[in-house]
Amino acid sequence: MSENKFAIFDYVKNKNEIELKLNFLKQMPDFIWNWYVQNFCPITIKNLNFDIADGFLIKLPIEKNKFNNFNANKIFMKVLKKFDDVKIIKCPNDFILDKKNKILVSHGNYFFAFVIMEAIKKFLSNHKKKLSESEILILDNNFYLTNIVLDNIYAHVNYLSIVTQQKNLYKKKEREIFQDTGLNLQVLDYKKNLISESDIIININFNGNNFFDAIKKDALYFDLSDSKKKYLDELKIKRPDIFVFDKLNLVYKNNLLDNKIFEMILYCADNDFKKIFDGEYNKKIFSAVKKKIQTLDIKISSFQK
Repeated sequence: MSENKFAIFDYVKNKNEIELKLNFLKQMPDFIWNWYVQNFCPITIKNLNFDIADGFLIKLPIEKNKFNNFNANKIFMKVLKKFDDVKIIKCPNDFILDKKNKILVSHGNYFFAFVIMEAIKKFLSNHKKKLSESEILILDNNFYLTNIVLDNIYAHVNYLSIVTQQKNLYKKKEREIFQDTGLNLQVLDYKKNLISESDIIININFNGNNFFDAIKKDALYFDLSDSKKKYLDELKIKRPDIFVFDKLNLVYKNNLLDNKIFEMILYCADNDFKKIFDGEYNKKIFSAVKKKIQTLDIKISSFQK
């Protein structure tokens, strides 16, 4: 079992969820209660135990309907100091971590990249579509993550293109893929018609929303961006006729998890996967991580919108 641990941070629904010896404090005026919370940070902790890694569910003394990001960060910093063995965390969706804090935050994207082919196959199977006929487009603004996605899908598809402003970075990758499988990877400048011709779109930190209207009806749209909630909400409202997903629901040893949580588990349990967070990636690491994930027998149960 790894000594590194993970933590899931969340808010409380109301004060009653906070365990206190001095319960009368919950009845005090807000200015007294806020002073107490800021200075003593009463938290609720639940141990999370998996066979390959352990972690915590930590509920901060912040009521969701009274959330304030500045105050939340002050409390968060104090709480985190108590957990020296926590190396990676999952934050609530609306929480923006202060840049001064260098703790790793799981976005679920590295793990998603390693199972993206399985996710595509599951979606196509559910919708009676053929992978061999599907045109896949990657919207690239993160060369590192795009490379991981490419390694996971290129051997399985017939049509694969990348839209990028860094075309020169992909010349070596184009040659490697062609030599390996004969697939002609298209590395292209942005054009709206590329969007409208694609059956599957994978967005990797690509900026902008001026292409939403061009997406083909019933297309699959996976988002592997780090910060995405606002524009994804906009996309879902504007285009209810496409399938937009940024999270996976997983089953691991009868535990229901999402890709952010399992990314933390794998980070704590597998040294090769941890190297990816440290900026180290090559074919050897790819093969080792892929084999590890297959050994763990993780299943994609459904997609989260």
